[in-house]
Amino acid sequence: MRRTLLTIVLLTLLPDVHIWWRHLAGCAPLWLQIAWWLPFVTLLATIWEFLVRHRHRLLSLRLIFSYQLCITMPKICFSLTSLIAGWPWGLAASGICLLFVIYGFIWGPQQLKVRRESAAWSSLSKAFDGYRIVQISDIHAGSLGKHSRLVQRMVETVNAEHADLIVMTGDLVNQRVKELTPYIYMLSGLQCADGIYAVLGNHDFVARVDELSGDIKRMGWHLLRNRSVELHRGGQHITLIGVDIISNWAFVSHGNLAEAMAKVDHDSFQILLTHDPAHWQNDIVGATHIELTLSGHTHGGQLRIGRWSIAQRFARYWWKWYQEGEQRLYVSAGISGAFPFRLGAWPEVTVMTLRRG
Repeated sequence: MRRTLLTIVLLTLLPDVHIWWRHLAGCAPLWLQIAWWLPFVTLLATIWEFLVRHRHRLLSLRLIFSYQLCITMPKICFSLTSLIAGWPWGLAASGICLLFVIYGFIWGPQQLKVRRESAAWSSLSKAFDGYRIVQISDIHAGSLGKHSRLVQRMVETVNAEHADLIVMTGDLVNQRVKELTPYIYMLSGLQCADGIYAVLGNHDFVARVDELSGDIKRMGWHLLRNRSVELHRGGQHITLIGVDIISNWAFVSHGNLAEAMAKVDHDSFQILLTHDPAHWQNDIVGATHIELTLSGHTHGGQLRIGRWSIAQRFARYWWKWYQEGEQRLYVSAGISGAFPFRLGAWPEVTVMTLRRG
């Protein structure tokens, strides 16, 4: 997290210095030159509040990234374009950038996509060839605001798939259980053959976990807190394993993989639900026989331009498929995030088909 925030400070500082040096220093009134640096000082104070005092962390995080989107990115566009084509074109570029940012805040969070994936394993039982899993992740109910219709659309989209299994890979809320209350009825409408299973993410542990667990049970979902279940088809079975958040990043780990796998049939095909994809590299690959790991957490960076995303700066595994031998990881871009912005990395529902082969 500290490396990410240091990168943010540098990205903010460089265009500020360029614009000040080229267009303000020596020609603008002193008061304007001083005022120019006030937003940057405010950003530094917000980062200090986030890292040192640990107060208002969600608000600070929203302010930091909103600053980057609404102020720093247009400044970068202005600086780069003005160096090449002059300041009028720089102003035009920064204006276009700001329009995209506005789109990302207002319309981007509504652009729900269905992503269809499939993968094959020789270890998959014949009875589960063609087994369909729908993965949703990172609903972050406290960030939905005017996009509450997104939840109903998500439920309708998922149910239209007639999946065998639905999984939710963490972060139902931002920091309060009551954020989920307006959506309990809608989320209770999710339907599939083998049930809906969920695990808890880092944001869920900011809330009161016992109350949140009660709401999850009220919705008819099954919460896997460091435990496993067997799913049966035609006399054969696969094992679904779920752990609380396990992270080596800036979040407290609550999960226990050994406890979750204590009753696992190690000859069965195994699917792990774990919120942070970093867990896959740290504890799964080469150390277990888990064939498929499903995660979320990164939101696909919420901003993606082609193959580039800010998520790549702080997460090695940030979106879609990763593979080591027979072991695979899929990272969902999720539904929402700690702040309501999506551009390129659209909200997604993943429909995954398991194949034997």
